[in-house]
Amino acid sequence: MSKRTVGATGGGLVHIVWRDRGPDACRDFLSNTQNVINNWLIHHGFTVGVHDIMASAETTATIQKALGKYKKKVQRIVQQT
Repeated sequence: MSKRTVGATGGGLVHIVWRDRGPDACRDFLSNTQNVINNWLIHHGFTVGVHDIMASAETTATIQKALGKYKKKVQRIVQQT
């Protein structure tokens, strides 16, 4: 399924359901589709916590070292102008 198939254009599933079955059926279609997606995510999805995205001490030190190096480089360029 793609965006085009589901409803980004006329002739998509949402359009056809609305046209052929009415607004209530279209609402139910969208709700049920979201339920299917939610259930899939429960079984196949994953989460990311704050701990997962925090840089280690080693990584932080590497970043600080690089920033210091390039700050000095910029300062030298600025002083030359």
